[in-house]
Amino acid sequence: MDMDYMGAGKAVKPYLEQLNELKIMKVNNKDSILPFLFLDPRRLKATKELSGNDNYEIHAKELLSNMKFDGIKLYPALGYYPFDKELMSMYEFAQENQIPIISHCIAGTVYYRGTKQKEWDNHPILKYTRKKDEPQIPIPLPQTSNYRFTTNFTHPLNYHCLLNKDLLKEYIGYELDLSNLKICIAHFGGEEEWAKYMADSWNNYNKNINHECKEDYLKKNNTLTHGNQRTIWWNASWLSIIYDLMVTYENVYADVSFILFNQELFPMLKYLLEDEKVKNKILFGTDYYVVSQKNTEKELYHNLRGYLGKELFDLISHDNPKNFLSTKMKQY
Repeated sequence: MDMDYMGAGKAVKPYLEQLNELKIMKVNNKDSILPFLFLDPRRLKATKELSGNDNYEIHAKELLSNMKFDGIKLYPALGYYPFDKELMSMYEFAQENQIPIISHCIAGTVYYRGTKQKEWDNHPILKYTRKKDEPQIPIPLPQTSNYRFTTNFTHPLNYHCLLNKDLLKEYIGYELDLSNLKICIAHFGGEEEWAKYMADSWNNYNKNINHECKEDYLKKNNTLTHGNQRTIWWNASWLSIIYDLMVTYENVYADVSFILFNQELFPMLKYLLEDEKVKNKILFGTDYYVVSQKNTEKELYHNLRGYLGKELFDLISHDNPKNFLSTKMKQY
């Protein structure tokens, strides 16, 4: 985790030193450790005029190409959108080489601690129409506290902005198709968003999970094609949105890390794993050590393994991760 730009002061040990220690650990344990390299667009911007490994993008591409690191990690809650313009070159590299990306998508205790910037008062891409026949205006983001506001960076609709080439072009000013980017939406939105989905029996955008074939499903409006994205932004469960991202985009995955401690979620998880549209895109994970405040890893494993049975558990803990982690440089 590169925390140098989150407005919380300096790390006890500089990020690049930590990165080098992790690289050495990988070299010494190449068959058992698969570290992911952190990307923060502010570090990319701050070093873009430098040469060699002092340029973080050059350094990152070298580490990934030489398999010193096995994927990319994003943590937008630290104060950036996943569609930040400074990330585009790295995304092109990742898509070309099928490098997996894991991005944090849950409200949590690690978030941007600096001063909210004025340009953050509205969403940079998503717009809505306040009244019929009026021009579209950006979705307002009025939260003031850091904890509440930084969920805007983490919101899953931001990945639609990244993967939909028309929305992305409007923002970056040129055409770039990143729809095949291999990305895992970590934590599947969080247990509170799953509860929100289950509690809402009235709105169609929170009743979208079903076992229809993909072709029939995509003929209907969903959270990504809803006429008013402001409604989706504020009211749709993140579970609904992530589900639609997984159905719409070939290489979007989600994992159950942290949320698997809550056994009330197991029936819905099993229902998802019986859905042909997304069953091959769900990954097992624990989020150790954070989840240890809830259960031991042993308990987490046995509870879920016992509920799902061998076939479904093998799917999310073995088969799907192999596909997600495979790159042009290495197949699992």
